[in-house]
Order: sequence, then structure tokens, then C-alpha cells
Amino acid sequence: MPHRHIALVAGANHGIGAATARRLAADGCAVLLTFHAFDDPEAEEGSRRAHASDADDVVAAIRADGGTALAVAADLSDADVVPGLLDRAEAELGPVDVLVHNATASLLDTFRPQERDWAGRSQHGLTVESFDRQLAVDARAGAALIADFAVRLQGRGGTWGTASRRPRSSA
Repeated sequence: MPHRHIALVAGANHGIGAATARRLAADGCAVLLTFHAFDDPEAEEGSRRAHASDADDVVAAIRADGGTALAVAADLSDADVVPGLLDRAEAELGPVDVLVHNATASLLDTFRPQERDWAGRSQHGLTVESFDRQLAVDARAGAALIADFAVRLQGRGGTWGTASRRPRSSA
């Protein structure tokens, strides 16, 4: 049975991204999840495990519930990775019409030097390199995904918001 919608959820191996992917799948979307597994030795154990995980558990849960999902490793700080994500989703699932950019570089930098944050994690002073990485994942990758998504959607004749817009009565 074809899916009504195809979703790409960036940053979906744990937390909010994983919950979003599961909800979209439960609502009938086929979902491509991206993740970037990395070792975060300074994080507390739960966060460390979450950051190091792939999205296999999320995919397995979606499939166990009867949904369709696949996971793709993607370091979104690499600008060359972003264009291939929508290609992969379209090749394996169909044209994407739902995009969720939940990925973050998850850096523990601060403008105010302090040893620990509110959760007890080690803090580091902000550097040009860490700031560039944060913006590469959180902003540049999001903008690149949105731009590619918009061009593809418009090329298929898609529009935004037409289902919820109703003509106002003149009365």
C-alpha cells in the first residue's frame, strides 16, 4: 500500500527526533531518519549512549508497529552530505513532502566560562571552530535541506498550506 506522505527527519536516533519519526510513521508516513553517531566522553551516561546510537532501534520500533522506515548516517556538518539525503529518500520511499530538521551539533560551549552546566556536564569556552560546527549543523544544513525540499516540492506542483486555507465568507 502506498504511503500518503513521505517524511525526512534529520537527527532522529533519540529524543525528540525519534519521537517525531515514530509519530509520523504512526500517522501513515514512510520515514527516512538521519543520525550522526558520535562518542561524547564528557556527557553523562544516558546522553553518551544516545549520541553514540544509530537509529536502528527507532527503525525497528516503527517497523514493529507496521510502519515503513529506514535510517541513514549523515554528518550534517559536511555540506556535501545534505543534497544526497532527499535523493536517497526519493529513491527508496518516494517524493518527500514532510521535512523535520531536528539535528543539532550538541556542543557544550558557553560564552561565560564555567566548569559545569545545569546538568553537570563539562563546559568549554566558545571557539571559532565550535561555533562554525554548531552553525553548520543547526543552520546551514537546515537551510540547505529546506531549499532542496522547496525546489523539489514546487517542481512537483506542490504548495504549502492549501488544505487549511478556506475562502473567507463575504458576509
